[in-house]
Amino acid sequence: MTLNQALDAALKVLVGGGVVVGGVMLEQIVSKYLMAIPLITPFADIAMAVIVGATSTIFSTLLVYLIDKLDPFSVNRDRLLEHIHVELGKSTAMEQPRSATVLEHLDLLTTVYRSRFG
Repeated sequence: MTLNQALDAALKVLVGGGVVVGGVMLEQIVSKYLMAIPLITPFADIAMAVIVGATSTIFSTLLVYLIDKLDPFSVNRDRLLEHIHVELGKSTAMEQPRSATVLEHLDLLTTVYRSRFG
């Protein structure tokens, strides 16, 4: 694992942790508001867990996806460039014999042309 890959992973973990901390704080705020409503008080704990859990999960997922798309440490770009380099190497290796054959034919044609015309 390169330094950039480690930094990318660490950033995602830190953002996920930050969302969890924010979720806990949000849980306290939502809990106070739900306890203030008399009809919801018996279900406040369950409602709070569902609301805060769903919100935190969705927000965390979206932020990690955003970090992955922004690619702040060029991890995805480096992977793409490595893939392109490998594929280009394969393509070049496949074309080298063909290029050698074309050069041999060109050399032969040049030799024949010179012997006839020059």
